[in-house]
Order: sequence, then structure tokens, then C-alpha cells
Amino acid sequence: MNFSKVKDSCDKISSRGPDGEGFYHHENISMGHRRLSIIDISENASQPMSDPTGRYSIIFNGEIFNFMSLRETYFPDKGDWHSQSDTEVLLHLFIKMKEKCLSLLSGFFTIAIHDNESDELFLARDRFGKKPLQYFKNENYFAFASEIKALLEYNIPRELNYTALLQYLQLNYIPQPHSIFEGVKKLEPGHYMYVSKKRFEKL
Repeated sequence: MNFSKVKDSCDKISSRGPDGEGFYHHENISMGHRRLSIIDISENASQPMSDPTGRYSIIFNGEIFNFMSLRETYFPDKGDWHSQSDTEVLLHLFIKMKEKCLSLLSGFFTIAIHDNESDELFLARDRFGKKPLQYFKNENYFAFASEIKALLEYNIPRELNYTALLQYLQLNYIPQPHSIFEGVKKLEPGHYMYVSKKRFEKL
């Protein structure tokens, strides 16, 4: 897997995040992020964002409306916040309660969090599916992005999904989890997944 492709992939979706970009690399994983500054526009809220230990790193697209109340409820004694962002609160909620934190979130989002100790990637999408998340998996690598054109930078097979094409012609859209390409899937709204060398689980 050529990690330099992550930069090319992010460039393809620069319009989704015109305010900046950032990259995370750890051994066999790399993630890129295009930033649209909304809540905290300071550099302290830049992504990818890691916790103080460096074990967990997050990229996040969306907005958590109730992040301040969650911060006050679940971290009343924590005083060393580095930003006023929903991203930082979300990262610490995941560290505290893993996927159970999703039920607490009011807002719209796609989330990717890497645990470099277990070398496991967590992906999640809000229940309304406002923010997209598409992925490709084969025996060699796993790739994900918000748009197919970003995934195409990884030289995925462009094998047409004829069933999806028929659905599009009938319905004017392609039902999830399918896409126009055979190997590309969409994570359904309200679902999450864990990805590692030993585990590929979607719930």
C-alpha cells in the first residue's frame, strides 16, 4: 500500500474541507483529513487528533450538537482540554466507552479512530446517514473515504456493479450498502465497524 496516495486522495475531496489538511501515519495505517472549521477554528482543533498518550487518533467529519453537555457530564474533573472542539470530546468518549458512546451523540458524523496498541480501526456513521462513508477491502488492504473519487486514488478495481446500475436506473439512486463499483461498499447509517488484521466486523 502506497501511503503517499492518501495525500492524493484528500486532494480529490478538498472542496469538502477547504480550511486545512492533516495526516496520520502509524506502521501499516495512514489517514488523511480535510478540515472545514466550524466550532473551534484554532489549530488546537486540527485533525487528525490524538489523545495525550498517543494511543488513539481520530478523524471526524460532522458536528456533535451536545458535545459540551457530554463533556460536563462524563468528564467533570478533567481540566486539561486542549481545544473547545467536539472532536476532542468525541475522542475521549470513545476511549472511555468505545462504541457505546454512539448512542449519546446528537448530531451527524462519520468517525474513524485508530488504536495503535491493538492496531484496530473503528469506523462509524450517524443514524441519519447525512455524512457518507465508503470503503473497499481485499486480501491486501482496506481503504475508506467519504467519496468514491477519493477511493479511486488507491487503484481499486473499477468493476461495474450491474445490479446497482439497474437499481439506479429504476430508483434514481443506489440503495446502501452497494455502490456503482462491485468492490466498493457504503457503511449504512447507524452502523459501525472494527477493522484489523484479525477482525473485520460490521454491526
